Amino acid sequence: MEFCPGQGTVGTQGQWKDGGFWCEAKDSSRSIEAAKVISPEEVELHLAAFYPGSKEVLTLYKIHGSESETQDLQRSMAAKYPPPISYPPPSGTIPLGMTEYQLKALPWKADKVMASSGDSKDDDATIYCYHSDNSNLVELRVTVKDHKVISVNGGNG
Repeated sequence: MEFCPGQGTVGTQGQWKDGGFWCEAKDSSRSIEAAKVISPEEVELHLAAFYPGSKEVLTLYKIHGSESETQDLQRSMAAKYPPPISYPPPSGTIPLGMTEYQLKALPWKADKVMASSGDSKDDDATIYCYHSDNSNLVELRVTVKDHKVISVNGGNG
């Protein structure tokens, strides 16, 4: 496994087992978990595997899948949400905690993606806006922070 934090690449040898990547500590004192699969879209990276004494843990998020993963996901979404696709997505389709990867896999595509306005809860958040086919409904706004849905406002819910 290799890690490139911007100051050069560091690596370690090990093996995947029990949902994680295990390697020998740099001081050879014990076996440590360098990476752990949290979900199909998230991996925790334990920097102690690369930098002895570090307690920092990074969470890495899947941005897109392989071609076969993408095709499988598109097929499952097409079966779950058959045409016609009307806007905005039905209430409950986008729950809090949904990953950005899952959000982007839905058959509904955002009309506009913008940075948050900067209030404290939404600092560094991204807002996905979906128009409505019904003029009586306001647009649906889905706020994503740290690659997870943190709020869903407007639409038909």
